[in-house]
Amino acid sequence: MLQNNGSHKRMPGMFETMTGAIDIMQDGITRSRLAADPPDVLISPRLGHMGLLEFDRAEEAIEEGYAAVASAISDGAFSVFDIDPE
Repeated sequence: MLQNNGSHKRMPGMFETMTGAIDIMQDGITRSRLAADPPDVLISPRLGHMGLLEFDRAEEAIEEGYAAVASAISDGAFSVFDIDPE
């Protein structure tokens, strides 16, 4: 497979294609459920660059989760609970 700049890019394998399709399906289900019953607080760490089975990147994922929570706290997301996060 060639990209626009002429460099080669590997075609996704069967497992990558299946997990990608499941991710798309799960995203649709999640969006419809969130629309029907929105949560008080939604924290969404940016993990799209990580694969389903990249367990060796757990520390990176956890750090991203902490960053997402810190951002939510600074944005006042937890004010609905009338608690002091510190």
